[in-house]
Formats: sequence, C-alpha cells, structure tokens
Amino acid sequence: MARTHKTAQIKAQMAEKARIEEEEARRREEVRIADLDSARTRSEKAGALVRACERQN
Repeated sequence: MARTHKTAQIKAQMAEKARIEEEEARRREEVRIADLDSARTRSEKAGALVRACERQN
C-alpha cells in the first residue's frame, strides 16, 4: 500500500511540474510574440529576436 501511495504521489508531483513548465513556456512565447508584434522596423524585429534568444538561455 505504501509503495502505491508513494508512486501516485511522485506521479502527481511530476504532472504538476510539467504543467508549471508548460505554463512558463506559454508565457514566454506570449511575451516573445508581443515583442515581435510591437516591433515596427526590420532592425527592431531583429533586436526582438535577439532578446528572445537571450531569454531562452
């Protein structure tokens, strides 16, 4: 019984962690898209792309 409960608890923790990581990735993508949409000139778009790459690392 304890083993099954422990396994279920670990699986729930892993699912929660995956959900949080997915939300963070979605939020970062929304920020990146907003940054690119707000850029009007080609040089501003290039700068936005560079900033997006820097945020990923």
